[in-house]
This record gives sequence, C-alpha cells and structure tokens, in this order.
Amino acid sequence: MKATAGVGGVGTVRPLQPYFVISSAASYLKKSMPGSPIAHFYSFQVSDSPRFALAVPDGSVDILFNCDPANPTARVCGSTEMAHQITLERGQRYFGVRFMPGVMPDFLDVYASDLFGHELGFNDAAPGKHGVFEQIVASSDFSQQMALFMQHFGARLNRASASLLLQLIDIILKHHGAIRVEELEKKTLYSARYIQRVFRENCGMSPKVFCCMVRFQYALSQLNQGGSCNLAGMAQELGYADQSHFLREFKHFAMMSPRAYLAYIREINYQQRILQC
Repeated sequence: MKATAGVGGVGTVRPLQPYFVISSAASYLKKSMPGSPIAHFYSFQVSDSPRFALAVPDGSVDILFNCDPANPTARVCGSTEMAHQITLERGQRYFGVRFMPGVMPDFLDVYASDLFGHELGFNDAAPGKHGVFEQIVASSDFSQQMALFMQHFGARLNRASASLLLQLIDIILKHHGAIRVEELEKKTLYSARYIQRVFRENCGMSPKVFCCMVRFQYALSQLNQGGSCNLAGMAQELGYADQSHFLREFKHFAMMSPRAYLAYIREINYQQRILQC
C-alpha cells in the first residue's frame, strides 16, 4: 500500500455522505480505516421510501456496489461540485468504499479529471476485474466484502503522486480546509500557478475548490456530532468572510441551511443509525 501523507492523522477531516445514512432502512454499517487511503467501508439497505438521495461534495472517490441479486451493478463516483441527486434503488443493499480526500485509487484505469463531477461503471473503470465485482455483490456479509476488496486491491489503493501533492493535501486536511492558496505558497515555497497545475492534474479540481469541500466536510462532522450551533464562531474558525458566506456555501453543498440540517439529523437520530464495526 503506498502511503499518503496525513491520511488518518489526528485532526484529519474524514469524508461523509450523510444522505446515505439518512436513506438507510436500518443500521448503516461503517468500518473506519485509520492510516489508510480508504476513509471507511460502509453498507446499508435503502429504505422503501427514502426522503433524500443526495451526494454532497467531499473531494473523494467512492465505489458503490448495488448487491441486487437480480441486477447487480457497481459505479465509481467522483466528488460532486454541489449537492447532487443520485439514484439509490429502494429496498436494495449497497456496499461501498470511500477513499480519503485527494486519493486516486491506482487500480482504476481513469484520470482524476474523468471522475470529478462524474461517475463511471466499475467494470469500465477497472477493466479485467469483473470476477471481483461478481464475488463482492454475491456476498451478503459485510466483513467478507471488505476482505474481498482488500485481497484484490489492497496493494494498489493509492496512485503514486508527486510529493508536493501529498504535502498540500496533508496541510489542507490539517487546517480543515481553512487555508488560502497564498498560504500554501508560503508553506511549500512553490508558486500558486504550479500548485494549481499539480492539483488539477492529480485531483481534477483546483486547490481552492478542494479546500471549500474539506471545510464543508469539517462543518458537517461538527454538526453530525452534535457540536455547537454557534454558526458565527464556526464561520470564523473555518475562514469564511462572514456568517452569510458560510450559510450560502453550506446550503449550496448540502441543499439546506446548517440549522435546518442540524434539526433534521436530530429528528431522525442520525448517530444512532450508524453502527461502527
């Protein structure tokens, strides 16, 4: 497994897709992977009438397997640019792999730019791995699915990247996205133009967009854990120009305001839905 600087470190932002949890019929199984290019594995069965089916920006790659016995499928999903409606089949069980922000799986035969804002069929993005796909979707055991995935892909989880990219991602995650490109210049001694090029070539997006996603994800994690709803303080901590800027960006990314989101996840007992394995 190739190392990724800062992955799983203290204070690192780990990507969340809360509407997957919200769409689950019962427990959302989650297995965190500290120190790995994988943020976590997850599994859930979609409710018969999900109220939401959205993907939110996270700067990460997801691989999502639909384990429908009659018509199994799998897709590789890049980060969205804003809250985006997705298809989750009612009543079906899904198994997923979520990578850390900025990680590009080495076993995928695609460029990062092919995935940003898009999704591809797994068998197209990982040619020659149809047999692995069949084994994973045929299993109904979460632990076995994780073991199968690691058995076949564990040695190629992270595409080799320039040391500068790893350094930049490490800095951004540790600052919870609250850092400007000018500060990245000072910390790395590379020009903004070169930093922009490295990010676009390896992540398919600009460092500014990546930072916005990371700080949004940090705000999500604070709200999901029942953190303080001092929005002015959170906006200041995360480097927003003011509270209004924070509210606009959060609503753009989550399809609702922070207060409405917090009230909703409390109403549905969000944390109780997650079963850490």
